Amino acid sequence: MSSSITFEKLAELVGGRLVCGEPDGVATGLNSISDARHGEVTFLGNMKYLGALRSTQASVALVPNGFAERLSGLALIEVDN
Repeated sequence: MSSSITFEKLAELVGGRLVCGEPDGVATGLNSISDARHGEVTFLGNMKYLGALRSTQASVALVPNGFAERLSGLALIEVDN
């Protein structure tokens, strides 16, 4: 059995705000920036990984508040931490 969550619900659960992407997009797992695949969530915990985020295959990423970059095909949820 697999579970999934919409980007909108994920943003709500982590206390964030979906700033880019479709609210009804669906995530089915969590993975590191470099290992993430389509349908998975990843996060940017340190700006030194920005290059890796630009090439990730993830569908949605948790990023710091005020993150100004928009990445093609990647939904973004801004969070405090």
